[in-house]
Amino acid sequence: MSKPFWRSLKIATPEHTELELVLAGPGNRVYALVVDYVCLGLALLGEAILIYAIVVSGFLDNFADENGDVGGALLWLAALSFLTAFLIYTGYFVFFETLWQGQTPGKRLARIRVICDDGRPVGLQQATLRTLLRIVDDLLLIGAYFVIFGKREKRLGDFVAGTVVIQEAVAQTQSIRWPPGVQEMGQDLLPIAGQLSPDEFVILREYVQRCGRFRPAVRQQLAQELAQQFQERLDVWDNGADPDRFLHALYWAYQQGSVF
Repeated sequence: MSKPFWRSLKIATPEHTELELVLAGPGNRVYALVVDYVCLGLALLGEAILIYAIVVSGFLDNFADENGDVGGALLWLAALSFLTAFLIYTGYFVFFETLWQGQTPGKRLARIRVICDDGRPVGLQQATLRTLLRIVDDLLLIGAYFVIFGKREKRLGDFVAGTVVIQEAVAQTQSIRWPPGVQEMGQDLLPIAGQLSPDEFVILREYVQRCGRFRPAVRQQLAQELAQQFQERLDVWDNGADPDRFLHALYWAYQQGSVF
């Protein structure tokens, strides 16, 4: 048998459901990293401009010693600049991966996401461990070696943090028949749709993409059960909303949040 081009990962959820997720390939990860490093470069450039402005403005003269030497102040400024650069570098990945549930601006554009090995969204601890090991991974392309030749495409930071990078599911919008008013309801759900875990999104996606094949009675019953579960999970209630339209709107909102 030929080896599949895309590697996949099977995860058993607490609901005893086995999910098959597509791992993010090296190409997508490099693309995401390039975008993130461009953003980081702009931030560090802004810091460098600020430091240069401080030096040329003569501000350091206020900290000169009795001989008028500002060498000590320059050393303190250099140390502060290195510390700030380190905080920008680490804070960038920790902040976005924690706030955006495993995504940075680069990962969003590449449609990839970091999740825990058991399918849960990453938290502050996992994002911090991945970022601290990123320096080692980037050194001599060690991380790239593990991603390319490893079975689960993990770099050292992923092994330590217990995470894996997956490909975001792309919406098959051409085959979906959207009920009326989906986008209007979806706009209201945008702030909470991102709280869905990857396994919850897979369940939602399977319903939205396959509900057109169900018999009306089966579709109505399944929609009611799923809508109730998601409303309880997200702590949002709208008893007057049609369950099928609610599920479609939630799916639409999640997809919008995954793009930008």
